[in-house]
Amino acid sequence: MQKALVQKIVKKADKMSAKVQVKAKSETAATTASISGNLRTGIILLLVGALVTLLPGSIFSLIGGIIAIIGLIFIILWLLDAV
Repeated sequence: MQKALVQKIVKKADKMSAKVQVKAKSETAATTASISGNLRTGIILLLVGALVTLLPGSIFSLIGGIIAIIGLIFIILWLLDAV
């Protein structure tokens, strides 16, 4: 009788631990998915544009500024999609 009761409790504990593991994985996936798409592209372009702007020469300043503006556009698009 006691052995059967212990087995039932063990089964319930296994089911509950599996549910907790699934929830933890889904929360992690949601966190990584939040930094994707337009936001990631916008941040990368913004940083590349800032680095290109630091190079000497007026043409690099112009190209870096254009790349940074495109990065800002991607960030704005991500903000509009988030709403």
